[in-house]
Amino acid sequence: MNFNGTPMQMKSINKKRVLQWIQENSPTSRAEIAAKISISKPTVSLLVDELIGEKWVYEKGIGESSSQGGRRPIHLYFNEKAAYVIGTDIGGTKVKTVISDLGGNIVHSSSFSTCQFLESGLLKQIAKEVQSMLEECQIPWIRCLEWEQGFRGLHKHPAESSWKHQASTGFDTRS
Repeated sequence: MNFNGTPMQMKSINKKRVLQWIQENSPTSRAEIAAKISISKPTVSLLVDELIGEKWVYEKGIGESSSQGGRRPIHLYFNEKAAYVIGTDIGGTKVKTVISDLGGNIVHSSSFSTCQFLESGLLKQIAKEVQSMLEECQIPWIRCLEWEQGFRGLHKHPAESSWKHQASTGFDTRS
């Protein structure tokens, strides 16, 4: 693959390619990465060392040497616990929030009744819930890559002061 750009852009692109390879092919080795994605061994080694330092990758175990002999490779793994994502589903009857690692494993989930907090501050309650979940799991905010929220079944009509439940079609069915 041929890329054009500044040296810093090239390094960033190559680092992402190395990380993606490790994520999709763990366990793997520096030599295998270099061969499969056509980046020099010294460059791969430098990028892997940076990824290890940033906690995106870790080393564990030693592989078999090749048929030609040589040094046995150190296995590289993607660190699914390097960061987390948060998802919140705000429904007509309940709010459910999950925290998952980068492997898609749910590390914590929580839910509560939507109507319980409609008048007193639904979004504030969601924020409190997420903060509590992160503290319980000992996950600092800085390790959360993203927080996605989905809304369905609720709307606020401009002429009304409170939230109302929408029809299951997702549309306001009033005339």
